[in-house]
Amino acid sequence: VNSVFEFFWIHHAVVSGVTQMGKSFEEYQKEKREREWKDKVKQKKESMSNQQRFETASNYKGIGNDKFKAGNRSEAIDYYLEAAEYVKDLTNAWKKDRDPLLLSLYCNLSLCHFRQEDFSAAAEAAEEAVKVPGESAKAHYLRGKARMKLQDWEKAKADLQVALRLQPSNTEAQQALEEVKQACAEENRKAKEVFGGFMQRKKDASAKPDAASEAAKQAAAEAAAAEKAARVAAEQAAEKKALEEEKQRMARAFDKLATKPGLYDDREKEMEPVREKLKQEDQRLDLERNLLNIIDESEGKPVCPDLDDYRVKREKMAWDQEDQLQAKKRILKKLDREKEWSEQDEWRATADQIKARKQEEQRQRPRSTDWEEKDVLKWCQQEIRSRLHRLSCRAPDKQNVVAAVVDATKVDGEAIVWVRGDRRIRWIELTLKLEWEVGVEGARYRSAQDQIKSAAAGSYDAPDFVLEDAVVWGSFRLPELSEDTRAECKGNWPLVTKQRKTTAGAGDVKAADAAVELLRQEVVLQLESFFESLLATF
Repeated sequence: VNSVFEFFWIHHAVVSGVTQMGKSFEEYQKEKREREWKDKVKQKKESMSNQQRFETASNYKGIGNDKFKAGNRSEAIDYYLEAAEYVKDLTNAWKKDRDPLLLSLYCNLSLCHFRQEDFSAAAEAAEEAVKVPGESAKAHYLRGKARMKLQDWEKAKADLQVALRLQPSNTEAQQALEEVKQACAEENRKAKEVFGGFMQRKKDASAKPDAASEAAKQAAAEAAAAEKAARVAAEQAAEKKALEEEKQRMARAFDKLATKPGLYDDREKEMEPVREKLKQEDQRLDLERNLLNIIDESEGKPVCPDLDDYRVKREKMAWDQEDQLQAKKRILKKLDREKEWSEQDEWRATADQIKARKQEEQRQRPRSTDWEEKDVLKWCQQEIRSRLHRLSCRAPDKQNVVAAVVDATKVDGEAIVWVRGDRRIRWIELTLKLEWEVGVEGARYRSAQDQIKSAAAGSYDAPDFVLEDAVVWGSFRLPELSEDTRAECKGNWPLVTKQRKTTAGAGDVKAADAAVELLRQEVVLQLESFFESLLATF
């Protein structure tokens, strides 16, 4: 019985501890949700062009405004936050459109938090609004109002003064500033009273106490001590009584359990089919394990001695099958791209002939005064692919280590040129993603058809790499290929390098990294050359 009582007391202590730590757990859950949300938004951002990000943010702002007007402030906050994530890191080429939208989003966020009486969050959102380039009276006013609720009077006063300097006609800011000034005056008055009382007590204490006052102090101290002792004794008695009552309650509960056997019989009956199903599943897995052991033993492979080991092996086999499925999907997508590339090459040869004929015709007839729109996206895709696909570089210290671009998985976006006579207006905004691999000198490049043949000739497992005997696979990504980005980076295109997979025999990692870096630099040079060719052609 004592051991049972100990179990319940430990359980009670654990439950109490969890209750006391509930706030920390909630904070942890909140941080986890926020982290997962940011990862999700980041993935969506990476798949968008800057134009799509700006349009999505503007759309989300409109939805947030509708939610706010309907009184659904929590959902409005979600839309404003996600909209801000889309545009806050847009390049300076979008500064003219980005900053007003960001300012509006953060001001709306601050107002939503203020209406929900979350004044700390309102102040933080207004703080972000103030950080947006260009002073805003509304941002300072909102931060000042939030700081008033937090009773941070001096900072609130400074914010409201700035708001009035930027917008003298703001009557709400004038009223709020008057309230802050009154609150500051009241605080100063209370501070003087406290300080004055402290100085008076210090002055009285400096005077020599007489015998009567000493006796009164001693009597008061003894009375306080007696009162404290009585209070402690009463608390101990109450605690002891509660403990005894809890023990009696638990004893009665165990008596009921002892006199009512079969309390959980119904639950046991409900669990019998589940246990039988689990037993049958174990028998099936054990039979499967025995059959696989026979095959592995005949091939000289290690066998699984028990069911637990087989479960681990079976899970690993499932993951390997998932990897194989993804590899086969990549090969099929590459097969489609290679077919499209072949069509683009045929189109380019025909397009060049048509372009030459049109240029000759234009020289022979009067120039048009109307703007002619040309979609040059296909030309850009074919030109980039012809320059970068199968581009390779050797490692500087180890000439037998080679990095090569093996696939152009994404060249999307907009590429339009408007022509009138000798005048040109271009709108070029592309997103680029290249796959690269590192292998040994002389490693054969395999097309999608070659990879399918390799799989058919072997174990039907899809090859992980395009290059034979490759050891590292990764990607280059350029979020925006445009004239604005080119002017901002001055031709040094900001390619993002990401390593995705490394084989067990990767060997000299430094040599592989050096080869990839040289390849990245060569890709940057080719992109700059592509842009010069684009400007010269159109």
